[in-house]
Amino acid sequence: MMSEEQSMAGRDLSNIRKRTVDWRGIADIRLVAAEDGPGRGQRILLARNALGVQFEVAVDRGFDIAALSYKGINLGWFGPNRQPSPGATTEDGGRGILRAFDGFLVTCGLDQFGVSAEGPGDHFIYPHRPTVHYPFHGRIALQGAELTGHGLDMEADEPVLWCEGIVRQTVLFGEVLSLRRRIELPVFGQTIRMRDKISNDGYRPARHGVLYHFNLGYPLLDRDSRLFGDCDAKDVAGFAAVPAVPADDFVELVDAVSLKPKDGSTSVGLSNPALGISLAIRQKTEQLPELMMWRCYQSGIMALGIEPHTKLSADRLGHEGGNNPDFIEAGAVRRYELDVVIVDS
Repeated sequence: MMSEEQSMAGRDLSNIRKRTVDWRGIADIRLVAAEDGPGRGQRILLARNALGVQFEVAVDRGFDIAALSYKGINLGWFGPNRQPSPGATTEDGGRGILRAFDGFLVTCGLDQFGVSAEGPGDHFIYPHRPTVHYPFHGRIALQGAELTGHGLDMEADEPVLWCEGIVRQTVLFGEVLSLRRRIELPVFGQTIRMRDKISNDGYRPARHGVLYHFNLGYPLLDRDSRLFGDCDAKDVAGFAAVPAVPADDFVELVDAVSLKPKDGSTSVGLSNPALGISLAIRQKTEQLPELMMWRCYQSGIMALGIEPHTKLSADRLGHEGGNNPDFIEAGAVRRYELDVVIVDS
């Protein structure tokens, strides 16, 4: 594995080319398929760069980043479900996603996040569907994507690993929403860039909200871990007041984080001094003005969720004649830009 000093020298690509017959000597992204377990048959993109950043994209699970590590150290979270292939999400009282929830990133949306709800469906003009059911954390995370491309671009001004996909959430006489996602990782960098374009491709308005459930786990999340970033001191103190130590009877904590934007964006993350690694999630506050923090230190779960999200009202579920900001009109587009920043601290 290259040191940072070596990687800087390695930016002379012709010099590297003399030392490896294939760019896979320093970076790679490839498409594979799971051949065993509950996720058998799923497409997975495996990516790694010259500085030791590695991630997996679950193509058939919302094009989400399923796993993340740095220099062989796990940064993300693995739950008990083992990345199963998508199934019904409406079972168990609308909480069926809990049977599939897993991985570093779970995108929640595109028309709901949070607890399940039900609202009027008159904006879809279909008398046999008078109400719309919105399941817990939405449906998009368990939809398969159309993989539109992936590769290693060593001829760009900044050599980069990249992948793109389109995930659709559609129903007859209902929402027709699309998520177009591009993920990039510089070959000689430690920041994963994710760029999302969400559009209403139908001819009727649809409810819209999105929450990015970034999940951190052991060993990055442990007793010595500390919250840091562009947030209020009370949030940092509140995190420190509940050490990340597993307990059999721990009841999850969900808190709103008070953001303090700098130049239109905020970064909030987790630092583990014992590992010498920090990870931060950077969001544009005009696009994603709010942030939730989920802590579940229950034995066998041990997870921290950093969750940038849009505003979405729990009590305004109707279109209301176009006066509801929680709806996206036909043909409209929303864009979201997020960075996952890994730092040797």
